Amino acid sequence: DDNYCFTSCTIGDLGESIGSGLDSQTNVGANDDNTASTDCSADTSGEDFAYLWTAPADNYYSFSTDGSDYDTVLYILDGCNGEELECSDAGGGASSLEGVFMEAGTEVVVVIDSAAGGEGTFSLDILHDVEVFCSDGVDDDGDSLADCDDPDCADDEYCNTELDCGDGLDNESDG
Repeated sequence: DDNYCFTSCTIGDLGESIGSGLDSQTNVGANDDNTASTDCSADTSGEDFAYLWTAPADNYYSFSTDGSDYDTVLYILDGCNGEELECSDAGGGASSLEGVFMEAGTEVVVVIDSAAGGEGTFSLDILHDVEVFCSDGVDDDGDSLADCDDPDCADDEYCNTELDCGDGLDNESDG
């Protein structure tokens, strides 16, 4: 159950949070509770942090430790001590996973591990790979384009329908 997972194998629950810098911690003095597969990394003997995270919408997601000051290994598990779904060891710095598709409500454990016992401060980012909602005023995918200005929304009905004939905007781009 989720409560067991939260208290037994993770240090926090990120909920459905999306964004840059979701968490930043030092791994000095943390536990070494997880190990990446040998397919991913030869050595994850350093301290690690694990977070429960839930996909907020059907989408592709990017996970990154960009901005970390030690060699991180980033992997996603199917629940506590579950199967490794994705793993990235960039070797010598930040790690990232891109294009990971998840359905809304999928719960995973995101692990930020240390390669070869490295120590320092990590930063965790989780972003949508594509604009999710084309009418919420939010840049869901972090490309500096929100809603109908984002090419991801080119086929969205909201962006192709004249919404308010008196607002001076050409929502459906028909002139």
